[in-house]
Amino acid sequence: MKLYEINEEILRLTDQIEFDEETGEILCDIDFIQSEIDALQMERKSILEYLAKLVLNIRSETAALKAEEQRLKGRRERLFKKRRTPDEGTRPRVRRRKDRPWRGYLLLPQDIPCGRIGQREGGQMA
Repeated sequence: MKLYEINEEILRLTDQIEFDEETGEILCDIDFIQSEIDALQMERKSILEYLAKLVLNIRSETAALKAEEQRLKGRRERLFKKRRTPDEGTRPRVRRRKDRPWRGYLLLPQDIPCGRIGQREGGQMA
């Protein structure tokens, strides 16, 4: 039964109560009507309790999602700071050989070793 149906049924039951206007005596079976109203009120109470729990559950889930969102945002920002690229204004952290000068981001032909080990420029073996 839906909540509005319960309220309508309670109103219908209260309208069924008949009493004598002169003496104020109740003419109908009040015990039956009272037991029906009590049962409907208990059902209404259980529905309202369920709805309250549902609202609390949704609120707590929303708060948990916001916390997770903040955690992921912090993680994204930390990873973004770790990623250092030239187009963002910082040089990448690159290890270079101590005997070679820094020539920017490109490996120039002078930096590439050529020839065999022990061979001199003239092609003679050492």
